[in-house]
Amino acid sequence: MRRGRSEDLEEWSGEHILTTSFLNRFEGGMIYLVGAGPGDPGLLTIRALELIQQADVLVFDALVNPEIVALGRAEARRISVGKRAYDGSLFQRNPSCRTVTTKRNRAVMQEEINVLLRDLHFEYGEEAVIVRLKGGDPLVFGRGGDEAEFLQRAGIPFEIVPGISSALAAPAYAGIPVTQRGLSDGVLVITGSSRGSGAPVADFEALGRLSWTLVILMGMENMPAIFERLMKGGRPSSTPAAVVQWATWPMQTVALGTLETLPNIVQKRGIASPGVIIVGEAAAKAEKLNWLHRRRLQGIRIHLTRPSNHQREWLAAFRREGAQVLTHPVVERIEFPDVLDEFLRRQLEPFSDIAFTSRSGVEIFAQEIQRREQDGRILSGKRVSAVGAGTRRALWETMRIKADLVPPESSARSLLKTWQREKGNSKRSYLVVGARNSRLLSLLREASDEAISFCACYETVPREDPEVFGYYDRNEIDLVLLASPSAVEGLARNLRLSDGDVFPAEPEYVAIGKTTAEAVEKRGIEPLIAASPGIEDILKTCIEAAERHHDGRHEKRKRKKAKDKGKKEG
Repeated sequence: MRRGRSEDLEEWSGEHILTTSFLNRFEGGMIYLVGAGPGDPGLLTIRALELIQQADVLVFDALVNPEIVALGRAEARRISVGKRAYDGSLFQRNPSCRTVTTKRNRAVMQEEINVLLRDLHFEYGEEAVIVRLKGGDPLVFGRGGDEAEFLQRAGIPFEIVPGISSALAAPAYAGIPVTQRGLSDGVLVITGSSRGSGAPVADFEALGRLSWTLVILMGMENMPAIFERLMKGGRPSSTPAAVVQWATWPMQTVALGTLETLPNIVQKRGIASPGVIIVGEAAAKAEKLNWLHRRRLQGIRIHLTRPSNHQREWLAAFRREGAQVLTHPVVERIEFPDVLDEFLRRQLEPFSDIAFTSRSGVEIFAQEIQRREQDGRILSGKRVSAVGAGTRRALWETMRIKADLVPPESSARSLLKTWQREKGNSKRSYLVVGARNSRLLSLLREASDEAISFCACYETVPREDPEVFGYYDRNEIDLVLLASPSAVEGLARNLRLSDGDVFPAEPEYVAIGKTTAEAVEKRGIEPLIAASPGIEDILKTCIEAAERHHDGRHEKRKRKKAKDKGKKEG
């Protein structure tokens, strides 16, 4: 994408205005104050997403969803300045999102963030795109105005990109219409924070005389005092009120009550910051209009174990259903391009059929022919087979090749049966492209007397991620999705298990295919099996696993209550 140019500035009345053509570019040396929205990556603006993907440096707050930070380029520098993140050395490496995290015993001061932005501007020079990511909207209780004024005084160009504020997103995701005819004629967004240890800064007694909907940000700690002052100002104690914690995130929680009852409800349920408080008759609508519960994976924490570039479709589907997706691959791909080069030098002439057993095999093949300045026409005249829907899609996406044959199951037996059924009387010779340690390749070798050659152009090996053990040790995983026996081995390695050790019983396990399921069973777990790597089968099986997980937790609560009751009676 081209950089912005001075011709894109139009001068009018002594001021510069930005034209549309300018806004579609990314000007080096500019600092972008970008609203990251309330949490759900789907609520990012198009402009925000463009800037994140172009950024050389991302400076972000604690309440910016890590999934949003991960949308940046792999080589981009990531700096966390979140107030919730400080308790150690000055810089700490966070392997989960390749982030350099500034850490201290105290909250970082706004003045320090300002200086950091200035220093980054001069360190990276005129060609860099520096993005300051702020939760919600940068100018709604986000200190974005402070940062903009500092940059203006320092002579540093900046652009402000609005975001969706939690003040509006939280009520919407709880089914609360902040304005509605006959119910509320207005909405007031106000801070519930206080200066030092004093009372909240806003005059809540005066606000108690209004009938509008009140949306209170940063007020969780002061909720009892705020509600007391609202009632003192004239709001009835029966006025509906709600709290939305972690609004738009998969772990969103909603508590409903009144000015009189809600503080106790929140305390009993352990609901704390970050939370948005809504006061007014509109809050009662949440009981009828809460649409979020229709998401079948809402709040379920799913661990995806494959490399992230292979699970974009899965990510989108799980997020649509409300899941919190943890992308921590436990396997990685080691490529052997020389092996493939050997076959390509012969122009694939001896083979009538080319079969791809995985998406990775397709990607490596496509990369190699592009390196040789060739394209998909190299397979002209060959019959192309693809094992699995993902492999079939990869053929089309990378080389615009439509597979001639797709066996009904992702197995060696199914592939052989498909070949035999389609063989006819002609003599065929086959080249199978796949992983060196693929069970499918070894089964083909054992089961077939056909003229089959094998191009093992990569190998999948365990990848260690220090974050993984912690998630499982803290019981923060509800469901784990395993796509291959190598992923099972990689998970075992990350969980520090020896041969024969069993997996933790707490999460539900979903295995793609029978061979993966067999590997999981050897670890003492009976998984649910997705018949194919197609998103429909995977989603259906994961929803079933989530229901089983909920049922299991319900049974545990019942047993605990019965046990506690027995202790009291004893």
